[in-house]
Amino acid sequence: MSTTLALRTVSKAYPSQAGPVSVLDCFDLEVLDGEVLSLFAPNGAGKSTILALLAGTLNPDDGVAGLVDGGGNDAVSMVMQDFTASLFPWRTTRENIALPLEVRGVPRSERDRRVNELAEQLELAAPLSSYPYQLSGGQRQWVAIARALIGKPSALLLDEPFSALDYIARLQAQERLAQFLDTQGVTTVLVSHGIDEAILLSDRIVVLAGPPVVTVGIVEVDLPRPRTVAMHHDDGFVAVRRQVHELFLAAVDHRRPA
Repeated sequence: MSTTLALRTVSKAYPSQAGPVSVLDCFDLEVLDGEVLSLFAPNGAGKSTILALLAGTLNPDDGVAGLVDGGGNDAVSMVMQDFTASLFPWRTTRENIALPLEVRGVPRSERDRRVNELAEQLELAAPLSSYPYQLSGGQRQWVAIARALIGKPSALLLDEPFSALDYIARLQAQERLAQFLDTQGVTTVLVSHGIDEAILLSDRIVVLAGPPVVTVGIVEVDLPRPRTVAMHHDDGFVAVRRQVHELFLAAVDHRRPA
């Protein structure tokens, strides 16, 4: 498989009163075309910095980051944790989803057609005529995801997209997203703090430690699809969970001072 997104010998440091703090130092990451790759690491390891570099909202100090084909970072869509703040309260669900197409000058009839089509694919429960204040947290998050997908990006970046949802809503959302990604083949990078969520959605899970960021290990998730939460107790699922958990503990130990 070819590579869609990459960080190649990327270095990034942030200023501080004590001097520059290195978050990445000649770090490499490859995201294959059509795969779902999860980044799993302790808090503060540098996951959000990696997403920002891939999205093009942050420039590396050294190295190359972003789309490999040079298609431009406008072909990378990102969904943040704070989805409520990302929606415009004066725009309807339809208008919020269609915003990227409107900015590009896509005619109204074509915008409506594509919104209708995507809403059906995502099984969007939110009425398209509703406003954000009329929606539940889960519905607002799906509107944010739909808006990220409406332009048919080369890659989708998700920063803990379901962390604000309650347990049942989170499980339901994970299954729906897994089904959509299975059928659409969108190259996706997911930051998650849930092992089961990462396993359910991913083809590979990269366990990181830092800063500066290092790769502790990579777990191939060779489980059958479609995947559902009912698989959580299957032997194969449990075996992958054990692998990721052991690597995560190694990542935590990596951060402890000697």
